[in-house]
Amino acid sequence: MEIERAIWNEINTDFDPDEETANFGTRHALESEGNLYEVVTLATIEPNGPVLSNPTICASSSPLHCVVAVDCCLSIFNPACSEVIPLLFPHTVNTFSFSPCSRFLLAGLQNGSMQFVYLPFKKVLTGQPLAQSSDSLDTPTFSSSFFTGEPDNASMVLVTHAGQIFTFSNVELELFHQALIAGDLDSLKGAQARIVTNITSTTMGTVSCCVTVANSLLLATERGVARLVLGDTEEEEEMEQEKKKSHDFNVTTSRGLATSGLRPWLLGPSLRVVTKSANLR
Repeated sequence: MEIERAIWNEINTDFDPDEETANFGTRHALESEGNLYEVVTLATIEPNGPVLSNPTICASSSPLHCVVAVDCCLSIFNPACSEVIPLLFPHTVNTFSFSPCSRFLLAGLQNGSMQFVYLPFKKVLTGQPLAQSSDSLDTPTFSSSFFTGEPDNASMVLVTHAGQIFTFSNVELELFHQALIAGDLDSLKGAQARIVTNITSTTMGTVSCCVTVANSLLLATERGVARLVLGDTEEEEEMEQEKKKSHDFNVTTSRGLATSGLRPWLLGPSLRVVTKSANLR
């Protein structure tokens, strides 16, 4: 259970660059690799009350947005950081990532839930529970999140610190976008029904971070580096360690709308879940 924290939703923008010193004191230029950069404050984010502990912060940008998550508040800025809309979640944001089209955002919260946000409307489309939350407040439930593929056939991935990989494939982001703009409920339901969910577990211990390389996931685990090859219906996994290989993955696959303890994905009812346990080579 998370302790009550201050909400970081006091946001100030549109500062005059000529008043930088007057507003924030003397600034030091940033030098990197022989280049000199001027420091200009575009926005500030402050808490609405006393701060009892250091906040959890993550940030990223896309061609259309700059997003900063501080504890449970996700601040969505326009590219110039002159306008902002905050989204408040019930729990701390561990990780988030942008879709290839920059219209959607995937986030994993400390309570083990995923959040799927449509950025043009600044609206959460779904917030379903996925994983067991971390026992320790100092340990994030999710360690990584990202999209792969193209807008017409993308995959969304959430990786937990405990070693579970949740993959939502065949996500038709472009169709979702067009249907949301048009208010086409039938198209939304059809796109939702075609989503395939894979849950892959590893016995390699905790996962500290994960990156994508050539349609594969590289996971930094307690026992070494694990490589998981992303696929549609058949998953190939390789465990890469110094002078030894291990193959300890279990895969669960469900098609259409997710159930088996998961809430309906965006709109509709549930479906069957197919489970495969594999010692893959």
